Amino acid sequence: MVMELRNLGSTGIKVSPIGLGCMRLPLEGGAQGYTSSRGADVQAGIELIRHAIDSGVNYLDTAFNYLHGESEKVIGKALADGYRDKVTIATKCPIWMLKEPGDFDSLLAKQMGRLNTDHIDVYLLHCVMQGDWKNKVLPTGAVESLLRAKEDGRVGAIGFSFHDTTDFFKEVVDYAPWDICQLQLNYLDQEFQGGLSAAAYAASKGMGVIAMEPLRGGHLVNVPDRVNEVFSQANAERTPIEWAFDFLWNRPEISLLLSGMTYLDQIDQNIEYAKRARIDMLTQEELAVYDRAIAAFKSYDTIPCTGCNYCNGCPEGVTIPYNFQTYNQWVLSGDMDRARWEWETTIPLNGARADACTQCGTCKERCPQHIDIPTELEKVAALFA
Repeated sequence: MVMELRNLGSTGIKVSPIGLGCMRLPLEGGAQGYTSSRGADVQAGIELIRHAIDSGVNYLDTAFNYLHGESEKVIGKALADGYRDKVTIATKCPIWMLKEPGDFDSLLAKQMGRLNTDHIDVYLLHCVMQGDWKNKVLPTGAVESLLRAKEDGRVGAIGFSFHDTTDFFKEVVDYAPWDICQLQLNYLDQEFQGGLSAAAYAASKGMGVIAMEPLRGGHLVNVPDRVNEVFSQANAERTPIEWAFDFLWNRPEISLLLSGMTYLDQIDQNIEYAKRARIDMLTQEELAVYDRAIAAFKSYDTIPCTGCNYCNGCPEGVTIPYNFQTYNQWVLSGDMDRARWEWETTIPLNGARADACTQCGTCKERCPQHIDIPTELEKVAALFA
């Protein structure tokens, strides 16, 4: 059985139902967590990317800043030897770096060099929120530059990834003739930052809709006991990962979902799930399972961090995602011994602990999830005080 390709909106591009998100490529020394200071393991990354392509994945998603700029370089090396012609490459313009009208073209040229290609198949404005839209995108003419890049062939389909309100999403959609949008979508985030209503609006315009964070940064992988019980009672053979993916594949407006796979066995497992992907694949009884799973999740008071690390740059060096991850694992498992070990051992390997936070708020304005990070860090520190 092979994966059934889907339409990427009205672009004419056919995509595998799952794409490789390249923010979590392997790191040197087997390190885990893409927020680590360890650099990318180039050879392991090449092997991973080529294995995904050989297995039928034909969509790679990256960005200027992923792995501190190394993600695009690894992809560029991986797509030598004929692999470039087998995939759709998607990368993103870091709109927060735009200062002058010429910056867009300079960044695009640098990315094309990193990717070792003379054109980029899908090019997105990265992490569109109202602040950067009004203060960076519009004043520098980034959308107009993007349209020119499409016209002259440097890029193919154009679009944006989004982290804001439904009303603002519609404003952005109506601003230009976009081909694609990328939204945070999973069964827990059905209305978050536009959610499914934004996806439906985009699809009505002929846009391809790409779902990012289908596993909410791993939050939907090793689900807590109450959630696991819901899924097991419904179908003991279907894993929580498969439940999460199927929720998105079931919907006709979703072109594909992105999974940040780091290991070869993750690719193999997820492709087996993707081979069964179909629109309207779920019964009404199965759809009702998600309502019960959501209710079970809501009984746990976790911090809704996806680990995207856009909040990095703390003046005190606080490694925010690792602190939140440790706290959430404690909430979901109740294992205080494990949480304290991570607090004392794992977190300091990657940065400062939550108790180093000075409440300056620098991180808060950069968070795509709009988390009140200083307040939540205070909560984390209090747990281990």
